Amino acid sequence: MIKLDSIRNKLVVAVSLFIAVLLVTIAAGTYAYFKHTTQKLIFDQQFSLITNVAKGLDDKILTAHNALIAVSKVAPVDVVDNLQVTQKWLVNRVGISSIFSHGLYVLNATGKLIASSPLESKLHGLSYAHRHYFINTVKSNRPQISMPFISSVSGHPVVMMTSLLYSLHSRG
Repeated sequence: MIKLDSIRNKLVVAVSLFIAVLLVTIAAGTYAYFKHTTQKLIFDQQFSLITNVAKGLDDKILTAHNALIAVSKVAPVDVVDNLQVTQKWLVNRVGISSIFSHGLYVLNATGKLIASSPLESKLHGLSYAHRHYFINTVKSNRPQISMPFISSVSGHPVVMMTSLLYSLHSRG
């Protein structure tokens, strides 16, 4: 135990305590600074990564939708008037089928499924007129990309992309 009876001992203890407090304060400040800058760096990197992933996903979705629109423009003129032509034409869309993992579907003007690839004959004739993607496509008369929803077929989340097909009568 140090005797604090002399000024020299009191001064040594005071200076030692001051230096200890100063070092602890500097260490705490340095730790807080590096913690803050490290967190900010991680946040910025994660934000950049998520932004790039989202942009890539947007690009893939738009590319797939544009491919669907392009294919719909080269459909035969009687594609929606003749169910056999519709089904055969849709099944022959091998290239675009590889883009869409949930399949390709053709709905008629009333929202009933008339063709599918892969062939899902148990779904043919079912109405999808209540679905927002169908309602919005008919209302706007433009291709649509739906909000994600749970598929009634697979139970998985899906995004529906629509494009319009016109019959011989409407192309006139």
